[in-house]
Amino acid sequence: MAAPTSPPGPAADLELGSAPPMPDHGHGVGGATVAHLRRGAESMVRQGEAALHHGESAMHTVGTVERGLRTLTERKRYSPRHWLMVLGGLVILLVCGVVVAGRFSPPVSPFTATSASGRLPDPLHAATCRPYQAEAGEQCVLPAGDPLLRGLSAGRDLTFHVRTLPPGTVEATVERWRAAARAIVADGDVFAAVGPSATVLYADTGTGLALETGAFDGEHSARSFLERSGLLGQDDS
Repeated sequence: MAAPTSPPGPAADLELGSAPPMPDHGHGVGGATVAHLRRGAESMVRQGEAALHHGESAMHTVGTVERGLRTLTERKRYSPRHWLMVLGGLVILLVCGVVVAGRFSPPVSPFTATSASGRLPDPLHAATCRPYQAEAGEQCVLPAGDPLLRGLSAGRDLTFHVRTLPPGTVEATVERWRAAARAIVADGDVFAAVGPSATVLYADTGTGLALETGAFDGEHSARSFLERSGLLGQDDS
């Protein structure tokens, strides 16, 4: 005779069925961790993009500075103040050279045909002449020992200024000399006079040649100089 079976009940259900599911606490913890990692990764990406942007800006700035330095080196090696100082130094050297050359240059020959002194009569060719910067023309010195000055200059050298005046100017010069003259010796195409300080004033209105001397020891000596020098005997050519 078969043994009786136990009626179905809770115990059988428990024995035959699967165990009840356990609460899945691990699922919640893992999701939070993933979310945290994702946020961290996104933050790192954003920081990387920002760093890349700043890096590009920095590289652009470095490139600009590099180009500026290259331009400064190639085209503007020195500042404008430096070049002004260099230019000023060159000008000073040039001026000094001109002054030194003028002071130590040899005398200009009085026989140069194109010079005013070259047109003087022969007795005055013993004078040493130099260009005269204060006025156009030449400044000449006749030594005291020259026979022309014997008894006329009290043993002193005679300095005189000779130049060629342009048309119009010579007439005005003669008018001024005529008004101030102490004595007029000749007054035609050739004007000759003794000035207030016993100087000789001479002008050839045809050629424009004009001569003015330093002071003699008196009017008689000035007149004698005009006669001895040959100035009164020059023709109008």
